Amino acid sequence: MKVKDAVKAGVAKLNNSPSARLDVEVLLAYALNKTRTELLTQLDFELSDTQLQLFYQFLDKRAHNCPVAYLVGTKSFNGLELIVNPHVLIPRPETESLVDAALGLIRQTGLTEVFDVGTGSGNIAIALAKRVPGLKVIASDISPQALRVAQENAKRHQVEKQLCFVESHLAEHIQAAQLIIANLPYVPDTYAVMEDILHEPALAIFGQRLEDTSGSESGNDGLDLYRTLFEQPIFKTFRGVCLIELGARQFDAMSEWLNHRFANIKIDPICNIDGSRTGMWIDFRALAQ
Repeated sequence: MKVKDAVKAGVAKLNNSPSARLDVEVLLAYALNKTRTELLTQLDFELSDTQLQLFYQFLDKRAHNCPVAYLVGTKSFNGLELIVNPHVLIPRPETESLVDAALGLIRQTGLTEVFDVGTGSGNIAIALAKRVPGLKVIASDISPQALRVAQENAKRHQVEKQLCFVESHLAEHIQAAQLIIANLPYVPDTYAVMEDILHEPALAIFGQRLEDTSGSESGNDGLDLYRTLFEQPIFKTFRGVCLIELGARQFDAMSEWLNHRFANIKIDPICNIDGSRTGMWIDFRALAQ
């Protein structure tokens, strides 16, 4: 079978996927050990039986909603190719807005140390370290498996000397800081997610307090873990900036809760390129005045 015929067959197999053509091209290129560009310029290339069998195996898993990133083992984020597996959340494009906000503050203030809470694959920490030579990033996660993936990615992109990895529940390890970045799980328990997402670790998606196993009230709005974060000891004395990612519809609820808990903080949205709110800039520096 030729590449062009394999692509056609693959699209037919994944006809329920909104990104069927892209999925097929990425999976076929991976099965053939080619780049997607090479694939599209070699449409008459004849697949071997082994290559075709491997491609069909990928298609079958994708048809059962396994994310493409897990099948090929990598995901692009902020221009970096990162290793991903089912122990970590697949990096999302909207998180790049959080990186941009952090870079702006770092360059403006000359910060030399940043805390990345809930690092997952290490995507935020590594993106910052690559763009600010000499920056120290303390990256933490409650999952040791996720930390191992992040360490692999740090070595892959040669920034391991700039990063320190810590197994910790949220910010409990932080004694003092000027910039804390957190991309915590914020999907409400009751939210109907796409089946693809159910292949990713629930611990990295749903915003439920770890200590609450009742399932009665916790996680209903997805903001439980952020509330837990801001209830931790560091925020009794914190006088820096905290950047967090959350859903656009959660911005007002989070703002109301923060303003009720902390007096005189300044809150601004972090927006995607299309203007949608993807995060929040929380400035605690006024509390020092």
